[in-house]
Amino acid sequence: MTTMYTQPFSPMINQINNSKNSDAKLLTGLDDSARSIFIAQQYLNQPQQYLVIEPRHKQQNEIFEDLVSLLPDVPVLLFPNEESLAVMYSISSMDNTADRVKALNALASGKPCIIVASSGALRMRLTPVERWKDALFTMEIGMDIEREDLEKLFNQYGYRREGMVQSPGEYSIRGSIVDFYPLNADHPVRLDFFDTELDSIRLFNAETQESMENIEQTEFYPAKDVIFTPRDQRDILDKLKKHLDKHLKKLKMKN
Repeated sequence: MTTMYTQPFSPMINQINNSKNSDAKLLTGLDDSARSIFIAQQYLNQPQQYLVIEPRHKQQNEIFEDLVSLLPDVPVLLFPNEESLAVMYSISSMDNTADRVKALNALASGKPCIIVASSGALRMRLTPVERWKDALFTMEIGMDIEREDLEKLFNQYGYRREGMVQSPGEYSIRGSIVDFYPLNADHPVRLDFFDTELDSIRLFNAETQESMENIEQTEFYPAKDVIFTPRDQRDILDKLKKHLDKHLKKLKMKN
């Protein structure tokens, strides 16, 4: 574990935390490494959820790596963003999507963590937290679920159907066996059903497809960072139609 020399920051941190004034505090004169140590010490002094904004890409990664080294037992997560919204919703990398999903899961949990992001991330329109939480659920042995309903969930939350699951964000259905690979998992998950009852849950090797470990339950997480359900699509379609009709009427009146 990296040694932290925090004594120079203790008076500032105590003053900030003991202040009864809730106004924003301005702290200047810290270079990148000192800033990382200050953030780490502040977290240890008052564990909660922190959002660290750094607009420069190189420095953002450096702060992230520093905090991971300084706080090995603390969830320190990167929230990357693409250069533009067009790139994000068309050819966004799966690794970046996975990092954003992990960060959103950590924030939704309400548990202390540190999220490192760029200023561009602040412009992103995210899924409301309650709707995000609704997409998270636990699957455990003995529960009843129709495989057709499970397939709808996979499709709705960004998983891609494949003949064989090999990469995060994929799922497959072969008779009574359902495989899926969560973005935040080290290994894919194999669900084995007896009719509609979940009979067994196993982790398996994506390369060999061989089972590795039996588990009692597994968590279901979205495979995309923005949830846009069929209901949302219908709602926005109705709004677009009304908006279009309104402008068409204006054009007709001008003519």
